[in-house]
Amino acid sequence: MKVHFSPFYEQDAPSDWLWNVNGFDIVRCARSGLVYLANPPSDSELEQFYSVEYFEGEQSRQGYASYEADENTLRRNARSMLDHVLDHSPARDSLVDYGCAYGYFLDEAMPHFASATGIELNEQVADVGRNRFNLAISTDASAVLQPGSVDVITMWDVIEHLKHPRTALAECGWALRPDGRLFLTTGDIGSPLARAMGRRWRLINPPQHITYFSKQTISELLEAVGFEVIEITRRCGKHVSLGFAAFIVGYLLGRKTPSTPPQWLARRSLYVNLFDTMLVTARKG
Repeated sequence: MKVHFSPFYEQDAPSDWLWNVNGFDIVRCARSGLVYLANPPSDSELEQFYSVEYFEGEQSRQGYASYEADENTLRRNARSMLDHVLDHSPARDSLVDYGCAYGYFLDEAMPHFASATGIELNEQVADVGRNRFNLAISTDASAVLQPGSVDVITMWDVIEHLKHPRTALAECGWALRPDGRLFLTTGDIGSPLARAMGRRWRLINPPQHITYFSKQTISELLEAVGFEVIEITRRCGKHVSLGFAAFIVGYLLGRKTPSTPPQWLARRSLYVNLFDTMLVTARKG
């Protein structure tokens, strides 16, 4: 057992070594049970990693075949998540989408909220949403997450990419108004598929994913920073374009695929739920 910086506590804690994947040591915090990278990339390396190339088919980054070509499919998923948000949000004055990428969800949400703002790490990626959809997207989370200013915060497939998830969730709690809502999706390392696959689980792909939550660890972290967990469900599948599916299969098989998939592949999609991801709904306590 060694001591590493634990993202759960954001301080050093004992941990147990699990695997080495892509040159990164993956450990489990002996106190909280959170699984995470013991040697994550630097902040500057992460900002460079999540450039437009991550969203547009650079296969070594294990990101997306083409976020732009898959816009219709991604918007379809966004509308499904938006339905859940609207059904579980008592107030709809202001929304913040944390980790908004090109802003598809943000654009879909705008008609339903008086104000909608996005947070995106990479300036180049944020510019896509600003220029294409005239969206308000900031690369400075602290400037957006002002105390008591927001009714709803969404984090779709974001928290697993963060080196400091505890701080990010605490900042969301400060920004939410009383009875405000936080919605997030992330992988579930405690799911049957993840347990069966071990290090071969599809979401074990550092340096893209830094933290690997289970229902227990995400619940305990949220409660530690002042949230009340309302619901956690694995019924949160997605529509996946055939172009993206081909991209992932090519990566797993070590084969190169075109950086931009053919339009006929991008236009067709299938619904997939492996029940290894979770949708979390939480209320500011």
